[in-house]
Amino acid sequence: ATLKKQSTALDVVIDVAGGHGALAALFLVCTSAYKAVVIDPADVGGGNVLKVWGDMMGNDKELSYRNECLRSGLPDELEKALSLTTRDRILVVACHACQHLTEEVVDISCNYGVHVAVMPCCQKDLSPGFTWKAASKNLSVPVEKVMDLLQCGKVMALGSYDVRMKVIDSKITPQNRIIICRALMENELSIFEDRQAKVNKAHSRLEMAYQKAHGNQFGKPKRPSESKISRFSLSSFCYSAILGFVAGVAVASVGRLRKR
Repeated sequence: ATLKKQSTALDVVIDVAGGHGALAALFLVCTSAYKAVVIDPADVGGGNVLKVWGDMMGNDKELSYRNECLRSGLPDELEKALSLTTRDRILVVACHACQHLTEEVVDISCNYGVHVAVMPCCQKDLSPGFTWKAASKNLSVPVEKVMDLLQCGKVMALGSYDVRMKVIDSKITPQNRIIICRALMENELSIFEDRQAKVNKAHSRLEMAYQKAHGNQFGKPKRPSESKISRFSLSSFCYSAILGFVAGVAVASVGRLRKR
């Protein structure tokens, strides 16, 4: 089974660290979304985007700003959005949210089960001992790319998202990777269960092939064959019988000598 192309219909877009709000406005112009919220601690642009693009959006579209930290603002806006529509029609975006902010945007969004797309920036290795920074150096791969791949793997491990990475022209920005996490609906989760079933089946075939190649050395202690045991028992019996016969002759001879 494969993931079928899903509808891109949206109702609500939340732009985190969105600054002047141009990205949020573009979603209102280019998609079916009727509501967009820009979350940013600073008041950037003074709402000029709304003034310039208001006619393009139309009267049935709403662009609002929330000057607040994402840690409190994003959960609250997601609660409001879920009271208006379903989670498959909500998208959270963040363009060049610096350092750990991208990870927090993804974590909060995934906790609510909504779609999320981020373009990371200024990634930092926060692991103990900076192990991934060292690994990136040994692999000759920029640490930013390594951290982006780790972020993808983290969301994939949830088992409830279809995760992709898209790349735009690096001439636009060197931080040109977009992590897209599409929330799976209940009817799609069986696809990943089918994939796991295929993995289990492949493992069984590999286990059988390994047993065939290595015989009784696979997972079991090696034991002597029955024929060897029989030969060993027979030879031991013959040896004991001969030894007993010799000992009996010797004892009888000693007895006769004493009588004389």
